[in-house]
Amino acid sequence: MALEDLLYLQGIGDEYVDYKGETVVIPDADRQGVLRSLMSQSSQVVDEEEIDSPLNDEQIQSRIEELAHHSWTLPLPRFQYCYIDELKMDIFLPAKYQGSIKLSIVSPQGQLSSVVLTKEALMSVEEHVYAEQKYIKYRIDFSSTDITPRLVLGYHQVSIVLLALSLKRFVGCLMVAPRKAFSGHFTDTHSKKRIKPWGVNIQLYSLRSSRQWGVGDFTDLYQLITIVAKKGADFILLNPLHALDIKEPEQASPYSPTDRRRINPLYIGIEEVSEFVYVKSHIETSLWHAKIDNLNETDWVDYNHVFSLKYQCFVLLYQAFCEHEQAKNTSRYRAFQSFISEEGQALQEFVLREEVLFADSNNGMPVDATFFCYLQFVAEEQLQACQVHAKAVGMSIGLIRDLAVGAKSKGAEVGANLPQYATKLSVGAPPDNLAPQGQNWCLTPFDPIKLQQSAFAPFIQLVHQNMRYCGGLRIDHVVGLLRLWCRPINQSRGKGAYVYYPMDTLIAIINLESQLAQCCVIGEDLGLIPDALTQAVANAGFYANEVFYFCKDWQGFFAPKDYKKQSMMMLANHDVPTLAAWWSSSDLHLRFKLSLIESEDALAALLHRRCEEKQQLLDILIWKQLLPSNIAMETLAFSELLMAWVTLCASGVSQLFSVQLCDLLADIHGVNIPGTWQEYPNWQRRLTSTLADLEQDARFLALLDAIHIQRNEQN
Repeated sequence: MALEDLLYLQGIGDEYVDYKGETVVIPDADRQGVLRSLMSQSSQVVDEEEIDSPLNDEQIQSRIEELAHHSWTLPLPRFQYCYIDELKMDIFLPAKYQGSIKLSIVSPQGQLSSVVLTKEALMSVEEHVYAEQKYIKYRIDFSSTDITPRLVLGYHQVSIVLLALSLKRFVGCLMVAPRKAFSGHFTDTHSKKRIKPWGVNIQLYSLRSSRQWGVGDFTDLYQLITIVAKKGADFILLNPLHALDIKEPEQASPYSPTDRRRINPLYIGIEEVSEFVYVKSHIETSLWHAKIDNLNETDWVDYNHVFSLKYQCFVLLYQAFCEHEQAKNTSRYRAFQSFISEEGQALQEFVLREEVLFADSNNGMPVDATFFCYLQFVAEEQLQACQVHAKAVGMSIGLIRDLAVGAKSKGAEVGANLPQYATKLSVGAPPDNLAPQGQNWCLTPFDPIKLQQSAFAPFIQLVHQNMRYCGGLRIDHVVGLLRLWCRPINQSRGKGAYVYYPMDTLIAIINLESQLAQCCVIGEDLGLIPDALTQAVANAGFYANEVFYFCKDWQGFFAPKDYKKQSMMMLANHDVPTLAAWWSSSDLHLRFKLSLIESEDALAALLHRRCEEKQQLLDILIWKQLLPSNIAMETLAFSELLMAWVTLCASGVSQLFSVQLCDLLADIHGVNIPGTWQEYPNWQRRLTSTLADLEQDARFLALLDAIHIQRNEQN
């Protein structure tokens, strides 16, 4: 019984509903393996061999006391929150305490407010007995105090002094949050009509231009903004821009970052860096141009060579910066110094680790930690310029960034906040029809208990950093706010279990950061999502994330009027086939070739099912009069189908609509094939057209026009 109590307190689930709708009971051995992995990081157990043996009663009881009782003995929690329309906070006192309490609050703007409260003015809401002593949770209702006007949205420093206990002082944080996240200003200023924003989702590295260095960058993004904004687009949804492994550039998945707080320097547009003017003559030699041209000729990003060439140029730019800006103490250098100061410890943690890893790669380039600060300074400078440009050309949202679900264990993000991460666990997914053995994403999750004990500081910083220089943030695998499937790194500890998180608190933090940054939130909620999470994020004003392929039932694809209104509808995303691949079924043949489909019979069944789905698509397009009734699947040109398909989905009631740029170009190659690593060049595909080509591509521009017309029609 005590062990079961501990599993509950640690938030380790005992069952879940699987992809077939059946309840799966998680084996006790797997749950205990996750528990052992969590406890091996705590002060309770430090011996790995000891933790692989059954937990003894002393260990279990000690941990239960820490989790169930210790918080009652602390008069003021390190972190708590309330809503702006219900201002309150809790304190915990021994029942025998009879003195007054001095409460002091420092607002986010630095204003100090204090009040002395008698015990009679407090409202008792709960009691708890521990070690033969009774404790009482008291609630302070600020509506009856003159502190209320200063309790604005934000993080307030709170302290209480127990005046009858030798003036002992306790400190904590009170977060005042809004009920909802920022949802955007989507009303036309002239007609007052509610607009339905639309845009394109891209893999930034895939953008192609004649001037780039073999990988899409912020200069290309700036140009793309201009192109699509002219057609009325409201946003560009990006892949995660997070920093990746500097030692292994070929490990290019943007969803496997080393630090989600920092930007991948490969996205820096070389020619737009201020210092390029000093190195231009050196770069414009035949030797450099030959290397750049070679990288630009390929259809797949060659990350190793791109990394090598761009970092050689970064060194030259940094040296020019030191010579022309630092040495003269220019305004640009002072801005750089301000950037370093404002970014604080988090930046230093990142750059010091980058310096060590870079030195280990034996590249021989003369760099120091400040060099990596410079790269982050330039990257953020260019990203900000793109968002400013997007708003200047009329985009209602601008950039939408993407936040990955976790980070690699060896990166700066985890290393700098080691106690708050469950380093003995890896995020993944339980078994399903696509991966019968389950999935391991090799990402390190937060330890929910340690995260709370740290006043949620790493999570707050993560959300804050990723809401900068954008009008929206897509949260990948948003169900992680409620639970994550965690697998022990030590495979002898079982196959994993769900670990639950303080969902309401995490959502409240996101709501606050969203309102402060004026950044709307899209929660990627594909797959099996518990009703509790679905309702919570909807109530918080998050936009759901729908993909056309999955908007169907046994009768066929949903009509546009039946799309989820509070959502972003996407025709496809990075984890599913492109539209051209889906229509031609080439994705199924490729999966069979990669042994992801086990037999020819299984392939035949999937091809038959795909044929039925294609007919269902034609049926709804014909019903909506987007294709003629006598159309034949075999003779239908894909360009004609694509126009009808895009028009259909753009006409839906979803508040936001997005389509992949590669789909508008009818690319057949997928971005990523789940279940593969080295079998397929994931995250490497470049677009088939350059940005200059797009500006002259009549079919592409006509598709954008069709989307814009549909999004502006009354439904």
